[in-house]
Amino acid sequence: MNVSSLENFFDSLAMDEMALVFSGHFSDEATARVIELSNAQFKDGDQHKLQRKTGFLIAECFQNIVRHNESSIENGYFLIRNDKGVLYIASGNIISNEMIPKLTENLKHLNSLSKDELKEIYLQTLSNNEMSEKGGAGLGLIEMARKTGNKLSFDFKPVNDALSYFYFQLKLFTEEGTDDSPEHDIAHNIELRNEMLKNDIFLLYQGDISMNTVLPILDMAENSIASRSNEKKTVKRVYIALMELLQNMSKHGKVLNGIQKGLLLIGERDGRYIIGGSNYVDDHNVQILQSKLPLYSQMDMESLQSSYKFVLKHGDLENKNGASLGIIEMARRSTLPMEYKINKHNNNNVVHIKIEI
Repeated sequence: MNVSSLENFFDSLAMDEMALVFSGHFSDEATARVIELSNAQFKDGDQHKLQRKTGFLIAECFQNIVRHNESSIENGYFLIRNDKGVLYIASGNIISNEMIPKLTENLKHLNSLSKDELKEIYLQTLSNNEMSEKGGAGLGLIEMARKTGNKLSFDFKPVNDALSYFYFQLKLFTEEGTDDSPEHDIAHNIELRNEMLKNDIFLLYQGDISMNTVLPILDMAENSIASRSNEKKTVKRVYIALMELLQNMSKHGKVLNGIQKGLLLIGERDGRYIIGGSNYVDDHNVQILQSKLPLYSQMDMESLQSSYKFVLKHGDLENKNGASLGIIEMARRSTLPMEYKINKHNNNNVVHIKIEI
């Protein structure tokens, strides 16, 4: 992934209220962090019912990945997007090709049922266990169809003669959602996953980057990195760089419509970790970044160490808010020269920073 790819992801998701895409190790801890991030987008107390419904749907999608995966490879995929009041929750995992006919039949059957018919089949399944969880329309799928009130979207992409990748997507309207809200069919979100795979990205988050959301993102990232690397020094190095990037985005990002919006990407290729961040900044911070980023991104390690000690001891007369230390720290942690780009999006300044460890 290069800084231009980071810019492309930011542009494609900038209008979403929130987007989270995750692949890799799926655990109860990851489920809890995703639900925590999802809840942060609901600002009004009267949306408690929607929070609980969304939490249930997230947990069920995670369970589908765990229950139905037919490969030992950590290839599970999860997505949640909120675009103008419409929530999309999607999952993906490898299944046996033998499951496809029955699974297709049952999903199409669920899509043909009315609200009352879904309730009836749910009660029948609950009492008689007529449909199995694996390969059929189990209680989880029926309940997801009931809670969303919309058709279940699905698709299969061949992996080999024995296996296929199963994509599954839910659509749920929030109080702000209308029939005129943007439509993201399942093909759109499959393409998003393909772009992440092409760029070796395993975690993407776009949305509020205030301190309320930084902690669950850090937890998810740390667990994901730890599951991929046995070297504690590498995990610590990546975590610190990520923390510096998120703190700088949170502390110095521009507030638009009451929200500090930004994008975070984390990827891994051949044992090297890529961290990218994009966020809106005001004109004053742009001037600082335009002077500091070219300077620090080209320094060698000895010069960075010297600059860090100087700013730590004497402060930075040009930058009273302390962003220089964070930039120097990111450059120190980066194995390769830090990449950056500053441009405009909808007449607002955006800074994109990418580091590699």
